[in-house]
Amino acid sequence: MNAVVGAMMGSYDLQNAQRWRTEDMEHRKQEIQWREDDVKREHAWRLEDIEREKRLQKLENERRVTDARSEQLSAVSNLSALLGGFAMVANVEINLPPDVAWSVMFLYGTVSASVILCMLCCMLMCTLLLLAITRYASLDLENDLRLLDFDQLDLESPFYVWWLKRCEKDWQLAYTFFRVGIFLFLWTVALVGWVQFERTVIAGVGMSVIALLAFIFWQVRIESKWRYLLEFPEGISVPPSYQAISDEEARLRTRSLTELFERVFTTRHQRQDPEERQRTRYGAYVPPSSS
Repeated sequence: MNAVVGAMMGSYDLQNAQRWRTEDMEHRKQEIQWREDDVKREHAWRLEDIEREKRLQKLENERRVTDARSEQLSAVSNLSALLGGFAMVANVEINLPPDVAWSVMFLYGTVSASVILCMLCCMLMCTLLLLAITRYASLDLENDLRLLDFDQLDLESPFYVWWLKRCEKDWQLAYTFFRVGIFLFLWTVALVGWVQFERTVIAGVGMSVIALLAFIFWQVRIESKWRYLLEFPEGISVPPSYQAISDEEARLRTRSLTELFERVFTTRHQRQDPEERQRTRYGAYVPPSSS
């Protein structure tokens, strides 16, 4: 009888030991799975932190680029305003002799007026470009940067592409006005010698030669050396914000500066219905969702 009871107790202890061993193995497997899940979550969080930091750095870099371009436009605008104002003051304050030839007077008046108009056009275009840059940096830059994939952050620049698509032609035209204005300004300096010193030919010739040498030095030594600073590198790919867009949004994105600011100022005081207000966010057009 004792042998039977001992055998039953031993069998019961063996079953308990096997069950405990099985439960312990399952618990260890569960712990391993938990640790793997923790490692995966920490790795995913780390990748998200890296992407977040990289996007913040990219945004800061893009804002530095926009600030640099704004300073460049501001410098050109201020210089054109200075030269235009100087030409205006010189045109008003000059004391013209009574016996100046009409051809010289016509040429001087035409050239001086052309200087003022060229510098005025350059200043106005640079001012509008500054407003456009400010609007893009405050409204659309973060959205375009958010739409970029993580692998594209080091390869694409939303501001460069936006500038090439929207502002590059206007900037080249403004700089052309600036260059023509400088040439006409130097020509005005040469004509002043013929207007003020008409009876002294040597004075007019001397001022004309000095103006010509200054223009040659400007073209050969200064502008040819630093012209690359005014151009953007080629081969920049298009960001996702400009891919697969509708015709209406493409028209809104590629409209001229005049149409842009006319739309902003004419619609500022108009009341919009809730649906239209939802589609327009801080002045930027938001296409309706497909859902």
